[in-house]
Amino acid sequence: MPTSEVQPDREIAGRTESPILPAPVFDRLIAEMRRFQDLLAGAALPVAEAEQLTTLLATGASSLAEHQVPDVRRDFSNRRDVPSRGQSMTPWFEVVERDHDSVVAQVRFGRFFNGVGGVAHGGTIPLIFDDVLGSLASWERSRSRTAYLNVSYLSVTPLDTPLILEAAFEREEGRKRFLRGTLRNGDTVCAHAESLFVATTI
Repeated sequence: MPTSEVQPDREIAGRTESPILPAPVFDRLIAEMRRFQDLLAGAALPVAEAEQLTTLLATGASSLAEHQVPDVRRDFSNRRDVPSRGQSMTPWFEVVERDHDSVVAQVRFGRFFNGVGGVAHGGTIPLIFDDVLGSLASWERSRSRTAYLNVSYLSVTPLDTPLILEAAFEREEGRKRFLRGTLRNGDTVCAHAESLFVATTI
């Protein structure tokens, strides 16, 4: 099917899945949302421009309100066909290598994730680990949920810098899945994570 077409509704396990925006269209939408977040985080706006922007956002929100659907039908949910799964709440990442037990992803923290001093906010580091490790925990396996995530901070994580996140599936014990991950800036390890995910049918 050409990517310019919107997929029709179809039944999946008794549920109706919505038409999904084509990947290029969805990717551009998320990219512009991320760009907006980064530019807003780095701006010092005059009052008049802030008020104008607020009006534009309110207009956009009203438009979106007309297209609300149940969770199982929305476009913004686990899009594996675009970088970062289309999640604008997480730092941008793109998987560059993947097999059954490992993932290597490129990561970049934009200005939206600024803590202080031009480095990523500490709370955003577990967020990217949880997303990438969680994806690996469920890759070619049943769905799982985070039970435990421990992050050790070894160095600051810079903004607007290409980073590498390496994730590995260590072992499985019944429903328990143990994974680890490392976030690097070149040869410098920024953070390390150890995690436990538990298989679930919910």
